[in-house]
Order: sequence, then C-alpha cells, then structure tokens
Amino acid sequence: MRRFARPLTVLVLGALSGLSVDARAGNGAQIASIAIANVGKGACSTDSTGGIGFASSCTGNGGQPEYWCADFARWVWGAAGVDTAGLDAAAGSFYVYGQNNNTLHYPPSVGDAVVFDYSGDGVANHVAIVVQVNADNTIETVSGDWGGNGASEAAFSSSSSAVFNTPAYASTVGTVPGIMGMTISGFVSSVGGAPPCTDACALAARVGMARAPTGEGYWIADAAGHVYPEGNASFFGDLTGVSLTQPVVGIAATPSGQGYWMVAADGGVFAFGNAGFHGSRGGSPLNKPVVGMASTPTGLGYWLVAADGGIFTYGDAAFEGSAGGMTLNKPVVGMAATTTGHGYWLVAADGGIFNYGDAPFEGSAGGMTLNAPVVGMAASATGKGYWLVAADGGIFTYGDATFHGSAGGMTLAKPVVGMATTADIGGYWLVAADGGIFTYGDAPYLGNGLGSTCSGNTPVQCVVAASGCTVTSNATACAAGDACDHGTCQATCTDTCTAGSSRCSGTGLEVCGHYGSEPCNTWSAAAACPTGQSCTGDVCSSPTCTDACEPGATECMGGELATCGATTDAGCRTWGSPTACQFGQTCQAGGCASVGHGAHAGDDGGVDDGGSTDAAPVKDAAGKGVDGSTKGQPSSGDGSSGSASETPSSGGGCTTGAQRATPWQSLLFAALLGFNLVRRRRRAPVLAVPAAGLAERSGRD
Repeated sequence: MRRFARPLTVLVLGALSGLSVDARAGNGAQIASIAIANVGKGACSTDSTGGIGFASSCTGNGGQPEYWCADFARWVWGAAGVDTAGLDAAAGSFYVYGQNNNTLHYPPSVGDAVVFDYSGDGVANHVAIVVQVNADNTIETVSGDWGGNGASEAAFSSSSSAVFNTPAYASTVGTVPGIMGMTISGFVSSVGGAPPCTDACALAARVGMARAPTGEGYWIADAAGHVYPEGNASFFGDLTGVSLTQPVVGIAATPSGQGYWMVAADGGVFAFGNAGFHGSRGGSPLNKPVVGMASTPTGLGYWLVAADGGIFTYGDAAFEGSAGGMTLNKPVVGMAATTTGHGYWLVAADGGIFNYGDAPFEGSAGGMTLNAPVVGMAASATGKGYWLVAADGGIFTYGDATFHGSAGGMTLAKPVVGMATTADIGGYWLVAADGGIFTYGDAPYLGNGLGSTCSGNTPVQCVVAASGCTVTSNATACAAGDACDHGTCQATCTDTCTAGSSRCSGTGLEVCGHYGSEPCNTWSAAAACPTGQSCTGDVCSSPTCTDACEPGATECMGGELATCGATTDAGCRTWGSPTACQFGQTCQAGGCASVGHGAHAGDDGGVDDGGSTDAAPVKDAAGKGVDGSTKGQPSSGDGSSGSASETPSSGGGCTTGAQRATPWQSLLFAALLGFNLVRRRRRAPVLAVPAAGLAERSGRD
C-alpha cells in the first residue's frame, strides 16, 4: 500500500535553522540536502540532477504517475550514494530494509527514512526523509507525493509534490503527529554509501529582511546572525563569531535606518547601530519559540511574538493583546505594527490574521486552501492594509495593499522566508532562504544576500555542492589598490571609527558605519534624537527631571486656576493650562471664591433676586422658597442670609435699607406693572410690591 491524500503541510519562518544531529551512516547531511533541493517538484519534474522524476514515479502506474513517496525516498538515498538494495515503490519496503540491515533505531538521525502506519508484510501508508533533528528530538521531514488531488492514483500523483513537513513534530514511535495524521512506526538508517564530506564554509538559511527608510536599501539576516546590507543600507555589525544558543529568526530596522535589531528563537535580542537594547526573553522559559519582532515608530521599543501568539513588549512598546491563550489551527509566523504604534497584526502559517489595538482586520487567508504556508507579512504605510507572503512566493493582499506580482508560479531553489515593502508601498521585495531576492512594483533590485565573505583579500561565496557539503566559489582576488571588505572588493581607505559606535554632534547623534559607496567606517550625518530625548553621553536618552507639583494640587496663576496633572515630554508632572473662574469669582489661595463671600451651593452667578425688604417670603429664580433677609442685611444670589449690614453681597451693588430704583428703572417697572395688570384683568386686584418682588411674579405668569 502506498500513501493517500493528506492535508497541506506548513513551513514555519526560520525552519531548518536549528541544530541537527549527525546521521548514523555519516552522510545524513547530504541526504537531507538532496531532499530539500527537490522540494516543490512533482512526479514527472526535472530533478536536481537533471533527470525526469524520481525512480519510477512518473511511469510506474502503467506509464502514468504512481504513488511515489517511496520512489522519492529511495531516489534521494540513491543520489547520496547509499545502498538501496531491497527498496521498491512500496513505503513498507523501508521498514523491511531496516529489519534486514538492523538499522531500525531510535532516536532519529538526519537522513533517516521515517515509516508511518506499518501494518506488517511490507505494507505501510507513507515514508519521508528526516532533514532536521532538534535537541528535544522533534523532527522536520521532506515527503514526496504530498498534497495531491483526485480519486485515481494517476490523478492524485500527477498533482502532488515534494514538500517540507514542518513545523517540527514529536518523533516518538507509536504517536500520531497532528501535522502528519499517521502513526510513526520507526526510523530507518541507510547502509553503505559515500563517506561523509566536510563543510568548507558556514552557510545558514536566511530568515528575513528589513528595509532602509529611504527604500533604496535593505538588510538580510541569516540564522547564524550574519547581516547582509544591500543598496544604501549600512552595515552596523552582526553576530559573526558569536556562539548562539538558538538561531536568529528575524531582523527589524530602526526608523532612522541607523541601526537594527536581530531576535533569536529563545527571545534573545541583539542591537546594533542606534538600535537601543530595551530587554529580551533570552534565558527565560518560553511556551513556544519566538518567531519575529517589530519596532515601535519611535525606535524606542519593540515587540517580540512567539509561535503560540504570545506577545512580549519592551521599551515604549505597548501591550495591546495576544493570541497566547488561544488554541491556534497553525502557529503564528510573524507580525507587523501600525504606524501609530498603538496596534499590531499577527499572522499564522495558514494565513489567519489576529489584530489588536488600532490595527484593523482587513481580511485573511485563514479559510483558503494554500499551496504553501504563509511565512510573513508587511503592513501598508497607511495602516489600512497588509500583504501576506507564502513559502512558494505567493502574495495575498488586503485593505489598501496593492498586488504587484508574485513568485507563486515559479520553481524556487529555496522557499521564500520574508518580505519588505518600498517606502511608498508601490512595490515589495521577497527574500528566499538562500538569499535570493525577487522584486515587484517599484522595488529596485539592489543585490542579494548570497553570503559573500572575505578570505584575505579575496571575496568568496559559500554554496552547497552536489555532495551536500558547502564549498567556496567565485574566489577571485581583489585588484591592486582594492581590498576585500564585507565580501566585496572596495577601494582602500582607513576607518575613522568603529562600526556601530555613536557620538553626539550638537543636538543630534552620529552613528559609525558604511555609507553609500564609502567602503570604510565613517560617521553618518547627525540625526535628530526622537521627540523628548536629547543627545547625552553619545546616546539619545530621555532627560532626567523633577516633578513641578503633586498630582491634583491647585494654584492660582494670573488670576486663573491651574491644576497639577499634565506631564512634560520627559515624563515629569507639571501644571496644566490655567482656566478662568466663574463669573463673580476670583482665584484665591488655590481655589475659586465669590467676591466678598464664600461660594454657595446653587449660586446662580450672583444676581440679587431677593432684595432686603419686610415683605412676605417670595421665590427665587430657581423656584426655591426663600425668606427676605433681615432689613439692612443684603442677601446673596441664592437667598441665604448676607453678611453684616452695609457690606455688599455677591450680587454686587446692594445698599442698606430698601433697594432704590433709578429713574430709568422706575419707567421700566411702571411699564411692566401696566402689562401685568392687563394680563390679570380677570383676576383679583394685585397689591403693589417692591420692584424686585414684582419682577419675580411676572416672570412666572
């Protein structure tokens, strides 16, 4: 029995970048390299050696494609030069091979064949090649004949391909990894074959890229922490020579383009240039590995995201939410932040989108059947759209993100691992695991990250040979007068500073690095520090300050009332803008008070509506019952007793005794009285009352 239809598998950002265990036969790396070189190929494709198909994959079914997972595995072993005697197109033949050669074993090794659903008598459902074994014995595999469609053997096998089975899954025999959907029956090592080769140089998979602010350059990072600047992107240092606990999985640039961070799978953060170190998860336990990062708009903080959707914030990066407590269909593989710094998106390998803060949901690929898993994303400059990129170079656009093309229909040597947009979002770059660059829209080609280094005065490039081991190529010495610098021949010059160092220049900051065509380290133009910071001690930092007041305190300033509660750019407490007191009040001793009186509840602004007479009680403007105050004692505006005789009230202008009217007031009162008498002609006669009391009555009729 051969393999049946299985779900599409996932390639996680940074896959194949961890530590591997050597194969028992000594040539496991070569076997893995050959398997990986044929990912994406079909039953009748041209294989990596130039032949057609894999063993009998293209014609074994009466001249048509047959179920070919075992064909692929035995072809890979044969291409590596190992003994394949006894193997055929049946997946179970690998289990029998292990029994006959005594190579069934555990734990697994790179280059092993892993057999699934072995039921005896040489019958199994599937076989794959182990291409990575991690320290916890989780594995990643490459399977032939995966993801086909159609009910017949020919239809299925014609539409299937060789794929990565990632992310890493548990290798325990007898268990059913969710990504495979079949029971692991055993691991089989090959016998015989060529002796193991030796790598001549280090070559790590590229894991991502970051754009320079001008859009005329970019940085590419690999799993070993090397940085490859292209275009006008400057080199500020990398992790060459540093022993890493876990591989690097991402890179992010500062807003000024004068520095960058790299983040490793264990959450370790490495800062270069003017990128500040604000903290990391390095050395702390994680539920799942970190898979990416994003910078805040100020460059004074960053977010880290883990495969389970967990978010870790540092510096001025705000926590807006996470998927850490959710059950995910597929792991998170990347993130992007909004331009405001108040939100972010997470993207999963199935194209699912999780939005937080002010990041809007504009759509996702979560419900689609993907040819290859999503590996990253980029946000538009407006914050109203985003792009997703898949391992096969496919592009998915949402919101105001524009489609400019993709590599989805191409046969790639290595999977795509990330993308970056141009400054005007009129185009984008894709980067593959081997450093290959694909450009679309107005994104210019500025160079690739194929990993040239210097060997003395000679630039050399590290590549994988047919043997599966790395060799150097393009080894041509630089011309006289030139020198090899960072993998290229440059005109000779003298460094004026150390790459990545900084210094204050006036109120700005200069950073040492390579700029433009200048091959040596020199100082950049001074860049202004972020708002609220100044250059002190050769770094941009927030100034120290002292609170000017206690929160909630009040103070009179220029006759107006100010309250302590505002903060300066440096974060210290200060007085807020003063505000005027109500009409008839002045600011005294840190508070607003009525002129000559304290403030009264219900004060209507100081209008004297209860003249001091001996008349019967009347009602004030608010309809409350109030007694006229004692003769000779003016009242306040709410009808409460005024202060001592001959002291003006808050109503302003009252004198002792009954209120005296001016001639103009007398005319006005006579007019009002006549009007009122006409209105009341059918009522009982009205007695004359003081003018203030009359005004109150007419106001209610």
